[in-house]
Formats: sequence, C-alpha cells, structure tokens
Amino acid sequence: MTPLTARPAAEFDSATLANALNAAFAAYVVPITFTAQTLDARLRPEHLDPHASQLFFDGRELVGAAMVARRGWTARLAAMGVAQTARGRGVGRAMLTHLIADARARRDRAFTLEVIEHNAPAVRLYERAGFHTTGRLVGYTRPAADAPPRAPLVEVDPLHVARLVTRHADTELPWMLAGETLSGFTAPARGVTVDGSAHALITPYPQVTVLHALITPPEQRRRGHARTLLNALQAHHGHLPLRIIPVVPEDLAAPFAARAGFVRDDLTQLHMTLPLTP
Repeated sequence: MTPLTARPAAEFDSATLANALNAAFAAYVVPITFTAQTLDARLRPEHLDPHASQLFFDGRELVGAAMVARRGWTARLAAMGVAQTARGRGVGRAMLTHLIADARARRDRAFTLEVIEHNAPAVRLYERAGFHTTGRLVGYTRPAADAPPRAPLVEVDPLHVARLVTRHADTELPWMLAGETLSGFTAPARGVTVDGSAHALITPYPQVTVLHALITPPEQRRRGHARTLLNALQAHHGHLPLRIIPVVPEDLAAPFAARAGFVRDDLTQLHMTLPLTP
C-alpha cells in the first residue's frame, strides 16, 4: 500500500463529508447513515474539530474517514471507518497511526473512543495501537406505555438541564453524557420537568423519544420524582418508547433503570483510552 494522503475535513462541505462517511461505514456492524444535517448537528455538542478530522486517500481513491472531537487536553475519535474496497489492506492501522501522531503533535494528553463491543476487528485494532478498555457502555429502552398523563410537563431551557448535570453528577461522565456535550443541544432537543425536582433532556422522533439525560439533585432523590417525570414524558409524547443510546456506564444507573421499567439493550460499547505522555 502506498502512503495515504490525509486531508482535513475543513476542506470539504458537509454534504461531501457525509457521503465520505457513508462510504466508510458501508456494511458496518450496525447500520449507520450520515446526512449533511445530522453531521452538522453533531459538530457543536460533540466539539468535533474539522481540522483534526480527516479524509484519507490512496492516490485519488477515498479509502477512509475519521472524525475527531477535542476538549482541553483530550481528543476523542468520534467516528472512523474504512471504505469497503480498501478493507484488509492495513488502511485502518495507517489511519489510526496518523491520527495518534497528530494528537501527540498537538500535545494532547489522552485519546479516547467508544467502539461496539462485538466489533472484534476494531477492538483488536485499537488494542494493538495501545488503547485500553476503561469501561462498558450500555443503553436502555423503556417500552411504550398506555398510562394516562399524571402530571403536566413543563419545558425548560436545555442549557439549564446541562448545567444541572454538570453540577450534580456523582461521577465523571463519558463524553456523550458530559455537561459539555449536553450544553450544545438545541431544538429539536427539549429540556423538560414536572415540578422542578427532576429534569430531562430529550429529542422526540416519530417512533421513539430519545432520552439524553435525566438528573435529580441529591437532596431530591429517592422520592419518585424521576419516575414521575418519565411517566409524564411518555404520556405527553404519544406513549412511545423511551430510548437511551449505549453511552451509559453499566454500573451507573442499572438499579434505577430496572426499577423504572427500562430493559437493557443487547448492543454495548467499550470505552477505550490511550494516554499520550507529553
């Protein structure tokens, strides 16, 4: 394989980047589709860096794409895929080597990522590059419910919910749950509460309501406020299922999730980190 050429994502428009990512994630272990709109929606909350993110070429052939997010001294590999025609040629290893070298050159202190646990080739690639697993991330679904509304739902600023998470979270949260990420959510995402005791950040979709965050201040916990809010959410959003994507540390909310009627999803991710010595 000839040396790859890397070009910053900043050189391309959103539609071109989305097409490149779709090519890189074709026939992936789970279906993933990018559009210019969904990619743009991720830029702000995830802190995707268009200069650290790269498209990779072998000559004129697009062989891979990688999106990198950055906060402070930490970089995160938000997405990396290799085009079907380029797989099995060492392209993924070459891309990752380039991205790690870039991070070191920027004097980043750590490189993190999430990878689907049953994607064994990707897990091996990251392990061979020096990444180590720091935890398992899980998701949950609360099935559709037919219960009538029990409490009015009050809309609040999504930024208020993000600030509550930053203030009251009991532990350091993964990238996608951190207050820094949540603070970037705007419409159609919504912040909601019932009586100001528990707050949620959601995005309603036609078939499901995605729950991004649920937070209750410590002094208000174990009083049923969160479950009251969850019931109101489902009642006010067509009794659709509530979905939590697999970005939750498996030991963070499992007892509460079970009591609240959530079922853990089969799909899990590994959170992996590569320390970068300055």
